[in-house]
Amino acid sequence: MPFEQFGNVAYGTVTSIGGGSPTPSAGTVQTWTVTATSPDAFSAANNTLTPPTQFHVSDPATGASTESVLVTNATFVSGSTWTWTVTRGAEGTAPVNHGATFTVYQVASAGSLGNLVQAFSVRSVQYGAKGDGSTDDTAAIQAAVTACAGAGVVYFPPGTYKLSSALTVGTGVTLCGAGQTATTLHQSSTTANAITIGGTTVANVQIRDLTITGPSSGSGVGISASANAGANPVVQLVIRNVTVSNMGSHGISLLVPIVSTFDNVVSNFNGGRGWYVTGVPSTGIPGTSLSFTACYANTNALDGWYLQTLTYCSLNGCASDTNGTGYVLAGCQGVVLNGCGAESTVAKNSLTGNSFTITSDSSSNPSSGVTLNGCYTLVNNAIAFWVTGSSVNITLIGLRENSPGGSATSSITTATGTVTTLIGYQVTTATSLGGTYNVLNDGTTGQFSAAGTSYLGVTNLYGGNLDVATVGFGLKVAEGSGAKQGTATLNGTTAVVVSNTSVTATSRIFLTIQAPGGGTTGSPYVSARTAGTSFSIKSTGAGDTSTVAYEIFEVG
Repeated sequence: MPFEQFGNVAYGTVTSIGGGSPTPSAGTVQTWTVTATSPDAFSAANNTLTPPTQFHVSDPATGASTESVLVTNATFVSGSTWTWTVTRGAEGTAPVNHGATFTVYQVASAGSLGNLVQAFSVRSVQYGAKGDGSTDDTAAIQAAVTACAGAGVVYFPPGTYKLSSALTVGTGVTLCGAGQTATTLHQSSTTANAITIGGTTVANVQIRDLTITGPSSGSGVGISASANAGANPVVQLVIRNVTVSNMGSHGISLLVPIVSTFDNVVSNFNGGRGWYVTGVPSTGIPGTSLSFTACYANTNALDGWYLQTLTYCSLNGCASDTNGTGYVLAGCQGVVLNGCGAESTVAKNSLTGNSFTITSDSSSNPSSGVTLNGCYTLVNNAIAFWVTGSSVNITLIGLRENSPGGSATSSITTATGTVTTLIGYQVTTATSLGGTYNVLNDGTTGQFSAAGTSYLGVTNLYGGNLDVATVGFGLKVAEGSGAKQGTATLNGTTAVVVSNTSVTATSRIFLTIQAPGGGTTGSPYVSARTAGTSFSIKSTGAGDTSTVAYEIFEVG
């Protein structure tokens, strides 16, 4: 359902109508050019958001024949000029001829009151933010944020809004700009965050369609969120279509977020980590149920992504370029990275330039159940994929190392004490596999390598060898009724029937003497078989009662 938004005393002049007759049939979509007499009071309308936003206008000069017009998209052009996408004859009204130019007012119609969301434009007369890049707009914006505490939208028309201290945001507040290239919040202080989301409890906060910039030095964070210093979770946080750049510390820092969504968010050129998303390692309180889609960390001083003490979360199509470490997953459980990439990760600020690292958290809790699926590195300058910190049940699927740099030391490293499964990887730099690991198709020889004891019903090996590379290990086959391996006693040249339901018409049956018996020791051989029932064995030596072992193999 769309969000209906309303700005008080918002009106403007329609200077042109595109898309048909001045009096079309109801439901006709047109493009209007509008000169906003009060440009800062109109609310945001954007039909590409989730959920979409909209508002209604009418022309009171038409008197009793007032037409309700639905505005589904409002695009800022320049100065006071906007382009609107409108639907004529909304809410059962009939389109009327308004004349060559006419004035419309934003209205809260009877049909839209049920969808009304309280919206506050920071540049309205009531709050007075300038958005000129030089005036300190902190107090004006904070007044709008405070006014809509609990449930409301703070709208930032196009412009650059200078801040000198952090904007403090609590439950139920949405900060909405006119687009990443249209609305900028610039923090001028070297010690203050741009936005601090906080309170004893925090829920249902959204930040969307804007850019945050900092002074390129200091200790400020772009977006910081926590509830009661991590004792409570931050619930249902949504950040969408946002860029955070040039903060002195981390771009985005989130403490115990849960059930939250991040779409098309860029964190770059910051003095700390691009993304720092964490639970509380010392108490084991995790961040949970987080979804990151098409998010990006670029040229940050430390890690692009540092994800710590998180459970059942996913990153989908995310990227990291030119950071000190691409991705760190520390003490995470049930976290999946799908189709994520790291390019040109470089050693800097005491970081070694690894692309993907799976390790333990700051309280030495190991990661478990972490999966990298179809992840990719370009210009790996150290270790492309590193599993360490006693991490267990790690699954690496379809990894790709492409064009490693000259300082690359390993494509995949699994450390002592880790447990890892690797499936179908393709790398250039040598691997360094330790700990307990299983490999299915190493991308070159197609070999299958298994560590420990495996219990498999049917195993098919395609295009490779079964390689037991560790001294002291070998092939173990269970014996018993119907087994592929067992023993029997010969009776000279007289056939001995060995009951076995696993034998087939084409089985290869190998016999070896385990203990010579009486009579003349001869050579044992298979004299007959009945598929699914038994096979018979004889000796070439009369009176031979040797004990023989049999092994049954099937034709591949």
